[in-house]
Amino acid sequence: MKFINYFGGKGFEVAVCDQEEDVGLRSFAYPGALEDRWVHGASILVRKGGCQPWVGHFSAGKESPNAVDLCCDHPDGKHIVVLAKGSGYVVSACDPSDWSELAVRPIMGYCAIHARKVLVLFDYTKLIGFLSDGTVWRTGSLSWDGLRNVRATDSAIVGEGWDAATGSFVGFEVDVRTGESSGGAAPPEL
Repeated sequence: MKFINYFGGKGFEVAVCDQEEDVGLRSFAYPGALEDRWVHGASILVRKGGCQPWVGHFSAGKESPNAVDLCCDHPDGKHIVVLAKGSGYVVSACDPSDWSELAVRPIMGYCAIHARKVLVLFDYTKLIGFLSDGTVWRTGSLSWDGLRNVRATDSAIVGEGWDAATGSFVGFEVDVRTGESSGGAAPPEL
């Protein structure tokens, strides 16, 4: 895993650490932001101008061997996003106690639209989008069980969702500003 600066994060210096390495900085384990603790997953060194540097140890998910790893800047320019084997976290670059765990799990993929400053993550059936103004949207289910060919265009996320009723994948499109979707497939509501 390496840090990807998608959105020009303001003054970030983020590096992936060897989990065994002691760099002599305050460290936190997530979930929980527990100080001076360690968990198996991803270890990230965070430096941001004007803030105390720190190391975060982010617990890895176990739901799928195909879940993704990622460390990138958040579109708001103040937070980082860490995905460790499908478990997702958003943490302030300056205040490691300001964090949240993402409800989407396991995170199976991601894409970004740099020009619009939008980061999109997805699990087996839904997408969640993060915008630069702090807005977060979630789609309804776009698949019975599995998304594929998910990618960003200039203004939308497109892909295919599994439709168990027809035994095939069907296309969907999601507006990156609102999260409104068309197409896809989902089980009927009971």
